Amino acid sequence: MMSGELYAASNNTELLERLRLTSELCHDYNQLRPSQVEERQALLRRILGATGQRFKVMQPFFCDYGFNITIGEDFFANTGLVILDEATVTFGDHVFLGPNCGFYTDRQQHGDSRWQRGGTRHSRRRARRRKSLPRDSSYRPAPRREIVMRYFMQLSYRGAQFHGWQVQPHDPSVQQAIEEALAVLLHTPTPITGAGRTDTGVNARKMIAHFDTAQPIADTARLVHSLNGMLCRDIAIQRVWQVDDNAHARFDATSRTYKYYVHEGKNPFAYPLSWQCPPGIDFDLMNEAAACLLRYRDFTSFSKLHTDVKTNNCTVTHARWERDEHGWVFTITADRFLRNMVRAVVGTLVEVGRHKITVEEFCHIIERRDRCAAGTSMPAHALFLHDVTY
Repeated sequence: MMSGELYAASNNTELLERLRLTSELCHDYNQLRPSQVEERQALLRRILGATGQRFKVMQPFFCDYGFNITIGEDFFANTGLVILDEATVTFGDHVFLGPNCGFYTDRQQHGDSRWQRGGTRHSRRRARRRKSLPRDSSYRPAPRREIVMRYFMQLSYRGAQFHGWQVQPHDPSVQQAIEEALAVLLHTPTPITGAGRTDTGVNARKMIAHFDTAQPIADTARLVHSLNGMLCRDIAIQRVWQVDDNAHARFDATSRTYKYYVHEGKNPFAYPLSWQCPPGIDFDLMNEAAACLLRYRDFTSFSKLHTDVKTNNCTVTHARWERDEHGWVFTITADRFLRNMVRAVVGTLVEVGRHKITVEEFCHIIERRDRCAAGTSMPAHALFLHDVTY
């Protein structure tokens, strides 16, 4: 007996009970962790095997509404299917009877003849029989929960055209631009979460973000190519890869590194991505002050006021000015950064380099935990999120 014939067995109480159990199994399947899959597959073999034929449970797959998966010449959509070598079992509003039968759902109407393989008319007839079957009033299927897959994304962007990373009500942002492109390519709204939230005008050489999708991405390189074709020139996606479902772009990051670029003397080519510093700045003295950052944890003095963070503690592991071929670069690494923190630190260090405050006064500013005591916030165009490590 084919498993699809369970729907027609209205006069067989035993088969109806098996149908209820199998339906319950399929509903619960959407809530399973991978470790439970084998146990449930064995239960399905036992239930279906009692009908008089042996069935081999193959790899299950799931797809969301409107997303089609091709298997040979047959098309399935709009439900999670358990694929067998002899038959296909689905439940809810969906009926699929055997490998050569049609597909029926009252949620969609398809005119494509490939959807009518084996005869949609017969599937609808069996569907009417199924709806007339008595049903245990005490049975309530578990709520369906989609199995999602998580992907990490590495990207870089120039922040001059954006009001920061995070979505803004009325202004363009990097996050908004990527989410809109993903929604088009994946055919569903796809929120993303970044490793950090850069301010307006701040650049990123390496930003990591994650997003979830119920649709497996077979070719991530093609997705990268499509995203880059849709996004503006100020955003570039380097790669996309699948990660563990519990991986988190923000909370799993162990450190972030920012770089602030400055140049001496007027340079029209360096200006868009570097800050022109006044002559006579003492970078050696600034390095003495920067070394003090590693001794402190509370950086309230360098944080923007009235933020939504619970603590202003950060662990700075590296802070130093170094000379390169174009000028000077300040590199700072920490486990986390406060809003506006790097630009405020650089602004206060510049005060030290111009001999307006001493190294001791710089340390006293940190200890006061008062933003008004620190220096000005430096321009955003010279600041880069340089790296994120996990």
